[in-house]
Amino acid sequence: MTHAAIVGWGKCLPPSILTNRDLATFLPTDDEWITTRTGMKERRISHVPGIELAITASRRAIACAGMRGEDIELVIYGSCSNDETVPNSASGVQQRIRATHAASFDVNTACTSFMYGLSIGSSMIKSGIVKNALVIGVELISQYLDWDNRNVAVLFGDGAAAMVLQESEQETGVIAEKIECDLGFPGRKRGMLVISPLPFVSPTQSFAHHIERQAPSQSPGHECPDQNLRADKDQERAQRIGLQPAVQSSPVAGR
Repeated sequence: MTHAAIVGWGKCLPPSILTNRDLATFLPTDDEWITTRTGMKERRISHVPGIELAITASRRAIACAGMRGEDIELVIYGSCSNDETVPNSASGVQQRIRATHAASFDVNTACTSFMYGLSIGSSMIKSGIVKNALVIGVELISQYLDWDNRNVAVLFGDGAAAMVLQESEQETGVIAEKIECDLGFPGRKRGMLVISPLPFVSPTQSFAHHIERQAPSQSPGHECPDQNLRADKDQERAQRIGLQPAVQSSPVAGR
C-alpha cells in the first residue's frame, strides 16, 4: 500500500513582533488577562502579502526535502485570507517556485485549512494521482482585525508553514484521520468568527463604471470629463466599496 511520507518542512514568520504588553498600550487588557485565556505571549505582524510568506516557507520545505521546485506535482494553498480570489494563490506559489507542470488549488476551511490540505494531498498520493505534493498553510489575519476589540485582536497573527509529501511504501505520514465540522446546535458555533465580505457591486454597476472611465464622448463639441474629476469619483467609489472587512466574534469571558 502506498503512503504519503512527510519529507520536508519549512516556515516563514514576519520579523515584526506584537507582544501582549504592546496590545495593552491601546486595548483595555494586560499580559495576565491574555496569557491566562489564550496562553499567548506574542504574535507576528506581516509587512508583506501572505503569498510572499507562503513562497518562502515553500522554498524552505522543498530544500529540506532535497528537491527542486520543478519536481513538485501538486500545490495546495490553505488559507482564509488570500491576497486575491482569482487567479488562485496556489498558482502564484507554483509560478514562483517554477513547478511548471504541477496542479494547484486553494483550500479554505478557516483555521483548519492546512489540515484539510494535508488530508487531500495525502489522499491524492495514496490514490496514485500524484507522487508528491506541497501543502501550505498561511494566514495574514492582521489586515482584517478590529484592533479596538480585545476579544479578537489578542488572538491572531500572521505566518506561513509548508510541508512536502512524497509517496512511500513505509507506513508513515497521515495514518488515520477523521474529518468533522462541529457547528453546535442549532449551528450557533458557525458565527463565532466572521470575516464580512465587501459590499456587493452588481455586474451592471461594474460595467457602467468601466464605460464611464474608458469611453470618450462621441458628441461634437462635448469634452470628456476632467481627469481629476474622474479620479475624485473613483476615490469616492473606493471609499464606498473598499472598506476594510473586520473580524467579528462572540465575546471572550472578561474580567
